[in-house]
Amino acid sequence: MRRLLVEMKPDRLEDLIAANALFRPGPMDLIPDYNRRKHGTEEVPKVHEIVDRYTSETYGVMVYQEQVMQIVHGLGGIKLRDAYTLIKNISKKKHDKIEKERPKFVEGSQKQGLSKQQAEHLFELILKFAGYGFNKSHSTGYAIVAYQTAYLKTYFPAHYMAAFLTYESQAGKASEWIPYLEDCRRTRTIDPTSKDPRNPRTIKTGIEVKPPDINLSKADFVVVRGEGTGDRGLGTGEGTSSARGDVKASTSSAPSASPVPDAQSPIASSHIRFGLKALKGVGEKAIETIIAEREKDGPFTSLFEFCERVPPGTITKTMMESLVKCGAFDGMHGRNNRAAMLATIESATTAGAKVAADKAAGQGGLFMGEAPVAGKKKSGLAQGPAVVLAKAEPWPEAETLKQEKETLGFYVSSHPLERWKHWTTPFASASTSKIKELPQDARVVLPAMIQSVRQILIKNGQSAGQRMAILTVEDATGLCEAVMFSECFAKFQHLAIGEGVVFVLGRIDLKRGDPQIIVDRLVPIDFVPYDTGRLRLFVDELRLNGGADAAVTRVAQLVTSKANTPGATFGLDLYIGTDSSVALLQADPKLKIALEPDLFKAIEGELGVGMVKVAGSIVDKPEKNDRQRWTKRRSGGDDD
Repeated sequence: MRRLLVEMKPDRLEDLIAANALFRPGPMDLIPDYNRRKHGTEEVPKVHEIVDRYTSETYGVMVYQEQVMQIVHGLGGIKLRDAYTLIKNISKKKHDKIEKERPKFVEGSQKQGLSKQQAEHLFELILKFAGYGFNKSHSTGYAIVAYQTAYLKTYFPAHYMAAFLTYESQAGKASEWIPYLEDCRRTRTIDPTSKDPRNPRTIKTGIEVKPPDINLSKADFVVVRGEGTGDRGLGTGEGTSSARGDVKASTSSAPSASPVPDAQSPIASSHIRFGLKALKGVGEKAIETIIAEREKDGPFTSLFEFCERVPPGTITKTMMESLVKCGAFDGMHGRNNRAAMLATIESATTAGAKVAADKAAGQGGLFMGEAPVAGKKKSGLAQGPAVVLAKAEPWPEAETLKQEKETLGFYVSSHPLERWKHWTTPFASASTSKIKELPQDARVVLPAMIQSVRQILIKNGQSAGQRMAILTVEDATGLCEAVMFSECFAKFQHLAIGEGVVFVLGRIDLKRGDPQIIVDRLVPIDFVPYDTGRLRLFVDELRLNGGADAAVTRVAQLVTSKANTPGATFGLDLYIGTDSSVALLQADPKLKIALEPDLFKAIEGELGVGMVKVAGSIVDKPEKNDRQRWTKRRSGGDDD
């Protein structure tokens, strides 16, 4: 469909309506004719005044059922009711009933000036395309909605995606709308003041979706202008933990266009904040109460002050835990303090209940020195003693993400694969969202986290009594299934564990509906998935802006430090790209390099993201000692 639209270059709504109807079996054969005639490179044929009149808007191509009905009625003299019945009979291939109408159409066409041969040919064309013809009224509805959504996504991308996520978050499993978060990463924000609307300037690529924030989030997903609280979203870096009073949440206003939009403009700095309604375990009434209190008396400044201001009984301990685990209080106390916040909930709720009781009795607030006055906004942190959280060991990153996923249904602030990205990207040949585009039996290397393992006892055949497994694996783009047959499962069962992060090597199977991966082997994420191959480094002189020579020198030092060491099996190719050409430099064939995560991270730091690739292969050899080989893990990140 994208190629169709690029080639068609639609400039009117009628083109979009026709595109919907043409993109179907039968009429699809006429797409090239439509495009050539539209652009004037092919003359629109003349058949008969009646036919030409009803097909003028589609350049002589019969696209819609209505056109066929009008031609059968106007040219063949068949009643409209009978013409509609004829179309239905054609679609159901009722040949006996179709042939009854043929003589009527041929006779009526001859009366209108066509020869018998021309009438017969025209009727054959009707038979060919009427069965696949699309109802124009339906195609019009689809085209209008498509145009409206395309317009909104182009000029109001953040607002469109926020509304889209709000709708999708209330339907189906959370895992089913992970692809829409990935779509946010790819969505462009353009300069609305660009003079050429067909080639607008891109301000930035990607709309950040951040975790819930107790001071910024609303019930639905909303667009927040500004930097927000600086917390992480979709794998961005962690920022400050102080609440910002200058950030505005918006659900309906359009982004204001600055004369020269840049990375600091409101458009470019907008992000999407997770809706509180999408949280597990937090009721709608509680959400309404939180938002109403925030709008009445201003942002919350601490966990204790939150418990003080929200009416007792509105928020349960379980709800508080959900809010902490998903990161809703990170803006006040910091992402690294989620464990401490969780340990503080008991004392905070107790203190809040006491303050509420004192307030009801007319006494002052616990932290403010006086009871809050309705309508009085608080612009900064609470006055009085500094808020002290309970002491608790900070969660490791893996635990933080695990708790976040339990509450939200998936990872938002980061992903377990994110810290391995510099290592896995050079090896990866596919993602879960892309495997459906690959052909049958295509070989893939997929970095993924094992979400679940379903073991199956084989009852029949040569492998009867043995076990196989079906894994559900995920990456940042979605989910897919990976099948481990008995022999493979016996070798790699020790790696097929829930929450494990691995390389999945195998081939694509499209024979069972949704694409699956037939697993050949699993490899720990910090190991090399290939046995041998070549390390390919790309030097882009334009990107390095004059620093290519120095970068290459430093990369050479990094590479030679790992040359001809134990485990060194990879050759080296160096691609040098200038503004006019690309040159391939092959290193000495005797030079072999040992690949390690730290090496890739260092090279990427010199050459830039995406400048490291690995082309590899697997040696077909016995792997009886795989368990022993992969017991000791090399360090490739902050923690396991």
